[in-house]
Amino acid sequence: MARVLSIEIGTSLTKVAELDFKGKKAKLYGSFVISTPPNMMNAEGEVNVSDVFTAQLNSELQEKGIGTKSVVFVVNSSRVISRTITIPAIKENRIHDFVMANASDYFPYSLDGYKVSCEVDGRLEENGVKKLQVNVNCMPLSIVGAYEALAANMGFSLVGLDYAGNALKKMMLSEIPEDIKITFKMEETSTIITVVEDGKVQFQRTANYGIDEILEIVKKSELFGDKLSDLDALKVVERKTLMFKRLEDTYLTDVSERTSDSEIDSVKLQQLRTEITTSLSPLVGNINKILELYDREKNKKIEKIYLIGLGSVCSGLSKLLTSELGIKVVAQQQIIRASVYEDTEKMAAKVAEFFTNCGATMEPLSVSFTEKKEEKGKGKGAVANVSGAKESYTGPIIVCGICVIAAIALGAFSIISNVILKATNNSLQAQVDNLAYMDEIVATYDATCADYAWAVTVDENSSSDNDNLVAVINELEEKMPSEINILTLSASEESMTLNITVSKKAVVADVIRQLRTFESFTVGNLSTISEEEDDAGVASVSFSIDCTYVPSVTEAAAEQTVTETVEETDEETSLE
Repeated sequence: MARVLSIEIGTSLTKVAELDFKGKKAKLYGSFVISTPPNMMNAEGEVNVSDVFTAQLNSELQEKGIGTKSVVFVVNSSRVISRTITIPAIKENRIHDFVMANASDYFPYSLDGYKVSCEVDGRLEENGVKKLQVNVNCMPLSIVGAYEALAANMGFSLVGLDYAGNALKKMMLSEIPEDIKITFKMEETSTIITVVEDGKVQFQRTANYGIDEILEIVKKSELFGDKLSDLDALKVVERKTLMFKRLEDTYLTDVSERTSDSEIDSVKLQQLRTEITTSLSPLVGNINKILELYDREKNKKIEKIYLIGLGSVCSGLSKLLTSELGIKVVAQQQIIRASVYEDTEKMAAKVAEFFTNCGATMEPLSVSFTEKKEEKGKGKGAVANVSGAKESYTGPIIVCGICVIAAIALGAFSIISNVILKATNNSLQAQVDNLAYMDEIVATYDATCADYAWAVTVDENSSSDNDNLVAVINELEEKMPSEINILTLSASEESMTLNITVSKKAVVADVIRQLRTFESFTVGNLSTISEEEDDAGVASVSFSIDCTYVPSVTEAAAEQTVTETVEETDEETSLE
């Protein structure tokens, strides 16, 4: 089986792997990581030709004895459109033409300027009608052209491109045994959380945090050398555990208190671990929020999460995530179902780091589409029946004339109808293009609703009825008789208890009547009323009373607002 290079270019690091091409399972022969030259990739995932990159790659290939000249690129770009659609059950060689002819039914914008590729994702039956679920990937022609130019500059033959999300899904189906398959693909600037169930991507979100901040902290520390590159820093975090198991673990020793150089280095190392651990707090918080969103949407228990990508080589990261998320996170050697050329633990561990490189070579998206070949019909000669008898041609001529007139009329009607329908289609397409911005508005709205619901929940969990205790005390001073003596006031989250002494029982009735006018709580149990007389003959009446807080109107309104927001978001999601 032919071998290819699978290359995934990142913002600062590039992953290269040698694998079998179009194999049913990934087979990894060799892999390495090199630095990505500055400005080689822009924010939209489009690459620029770089002679520095080409020289660096060829040097590394020569050093490792890799001679293949075929390449598949893994594309990371927010401009790639990936969508699963349902179409009638037709032959696979007609799917692409069908999707292109009916693109306006599935996409709210024109696909001009995109290279469209289709892959059957499943088969189903609705009301007795067989249908196909097709995964449609649309890659901008500018990105395709940029990778073609880069391959030409490298002296390689470009045999395929694959969107990172598509490659990730194929490897998850191939390598992860659980029914609900979950991965964290952690790269330089982002972490993609993906859930695959029943052979389909059910949930995917991106957290805008990666390992770049870890690498930056290692480089600035200068504990492992001056002017380290991102690649050098990655090798450091791969061989040394530079983070604690929990976010709250820190080391706050002042370096100036130590005198020994070795002790100072040790303190600096611990402070470095503290800084790196603290820097991971936003990532953990973001992941926790996304997992809670998945739990609300799907209500399914997550048992294990696989850490892949560059994050999988960061020593100690999976243990920290396990501690903070409360879910087992595994990396590296736990993913060993993919075969490797050298059956060693070291090579098997590389599968997690080069996860999407492996998936891209299974069934990559073709860089050119095969044109349909028209079948040439074979004409058959007709043999005329010649006889000596004379035949009348009047009837056939009349019939032929009528057919010609009918054909002309039908042709004219078809042309006119076609012109009208094209004009209508162009008008509708223009309307669709004008409203394309609504997708971004809807996405922003959904995110805002989710953030609002989260903020209200945090506010509810961080407040209690005791927040208004000062107001309750002021109201007691205002409404209670002047001779009342409140001995103790015990308050909890739900209620409070008052121990009261007054001069006579009539005042007790007045106190209870006034307490029942309070809107913030209701009067509950009243203890036995006891009357005593001191040595001076002064009488006093003692009793205790329990009061239960009444939920405030603000809390009820907030809870109703959250419910309405979630229901509205769910309804809009189902409509989409």
